[in-house]
Amino acid sequence: VEDNNVSKEYLDQSAIFFAQLMYNGTPATIEGQQAELRKYVAPELYPALDKELRVTAVNMKNSNISTYFTSMYVG
Repeated sequence: VEDNNVSKEYLDQSAIFFAQLMYNGTPATIEGQQAELRKYVAPELYPALDKELRVTAVNMKNSNISTYFTSMYVG
């Protein structure tokens, strides 16, 4: 990261990081994953995303669902 420019590699790594926060989780870990993700959300998008994340967390807990994300290609 330099001034207002970021490298392609930085963007690729960031995309994987955010996807993992969004799509990896268990009933025991989902709230922590989502709390970390919320730190990076633009203020104008926060209310809508927060609502979706809360619904997802409740559904995961009630259904005892775990999810796992892995990237096959970033480029």
